[in-house]
Amino acid sequence: MQITAASTVKDLALVPDPTSIAISPATIYHLELPPAAQLEGKNADNDDGELFSRLHWNGFGDADGACNFSLVCPTLEGNPCGSYGITITYSSGLVDQEPVVQAVCHAGRYYVGQLEPTHTATIEVWQHEEAADVSAHCYMWCSESGEAPTRPVSAEAVVTAVETNAVVE
Repeated sequence: MQITAASTVKDLALVPDPTSIAISPATIYHLELPPAAQLEGKNADNDDGELFSRLHWNGFGDADGACNFSLVCPTLEGNPCGSYGITITYSSGLVDQEPVVQAVCHAGRYYVGQLEPTHTATIEVWQHEEAADVSAHCYMWCSESGEAPTRPVSAEAVVTAVETNAVVE
């Protein structure tokens, strides 16, 4: 797996009622699941219990092009898509089409899609039952090509940098 250096890595907040933040094509967004104790009561059958992060795409300056996003979770521990889950929902860009919903169930798999200008992607985290061993680190980026910004480095280097607030070289 390749994630890049020399770009900004920003943490995404998970909250019950998020405001949308603009996606930058020069930023990698980091999502870390809170400890299981903070997820207690966040039940997928209860629409008021989930935690969310919401991002929107404004286009490439003067160009109104779509961005191609990737979401990958190098770490998904416990029982993803069983006792807890992460989903990403976004517009398909087609008129009269239902939004696309992708369940993030596999570590290391890339979940990809496209956002047209002014469209939004929502990341949702939920828990069905007590999940003692919940741990997940995910990264999302959006660019014209779909590639992560700048030169490649290992995912482990990015995780270490995020955890220590260091710059990845």
